[in-house]
Amino acid sequence: CACNLYVSESVNINGKTFEEETALLLACKSGRTDCVQKLLEAGADPNAATLTDITPLYEGILLVV
Repeated sequence: CACNLYVSESVNINGKTFEEETALLLACKSGRTDCVQKLLEAGADPNAATLTDITPLYEGILLVV
């Protein structure tokens, strides 16, 4: 899983793409609950917003609704 790189390497766990998406947001959008758990345990911010104010927390809620 690519999220293992974020957790095991010395990278910014809350780094963002040009659209301000974090690894946690992408994991949530993809339904990768295994990666979501690992990223949260490693300190990823569930409230880090994109340019359009979407957060991983919001995406996570959409997965269960």
